[in-house]
Amino acid sequence: MINQLSTMRSTPRMTSSSTSLKQLFMKKWIMGMKACSSSMKKSSLLERKNTIKLSADLAMASTRMVAGCTTYWRRAIITNASKDPNSKHLINHIVGKYSRSNNNYNSVLMTKITSVQLHCTRLLRKSRSKKRKNIVGWRTMSDKKIAASILSRRLVRKRTQVLKSLVPGGEAMDECSLMKEAIDYIISLQTQVDGMKHIINAVTASKS
Repeated sequence: MINQLSTMRSTPRMTSSSTSLKQLFMKKWIMGMKACSSSMKKSSLLERKNTIKLSADLAMASTRMVAGCTTYWRRAIITNASKDPNSKHLINHIVGKYSRSNNNYNSVLMTKITSVQLHCTRLLRKSRSKKRKNIVGWRTMSDKKIAASILSRRLVRKRTQVLKSLVPGGEAMDECSLMKEAIDYIISLQTQVDGMKHIINAVTASKS
């Protein structure tokens, strides 16, 4: 498959921004696959699967960087990957010099995100404290409405935690930043899937 990817001809450049992103992703992903082609021959099926996924994630993160994306999830992907010494070769081929100067920027960014998160937490605690004081005077509100309100808040918090675990770097984000990051991450994942489908279709067509 790697040999077929390396011999694929690039498609003409389109004016659509989504098409340009998809083409750039495919170019970077193929670069990553070619870089690790020799090591993948000696790897197990699970190791190959993880390498393909990491290559696709790094390609998408690098693509969004080139597109001027300032979201944190793409930096989180590169930073997490750089912690593994075995991934440095792949990062250098797909991302390049950016990964070497990324850690310092990420530490500054994490400090800013943590500061915003602490500020939001303080505001939330003050709001909850006021609500507890006011609950004593809410004689006209039924117990069912109070229970439903508490249950809904718990459900929102639970789903927010799940979303944080799905978005790279989401654990350090406040709710407002998380929504913005999640939307951009979903759009990027769709671009990633479209690009991978395009490559698979091209490889399948070349075999027939």
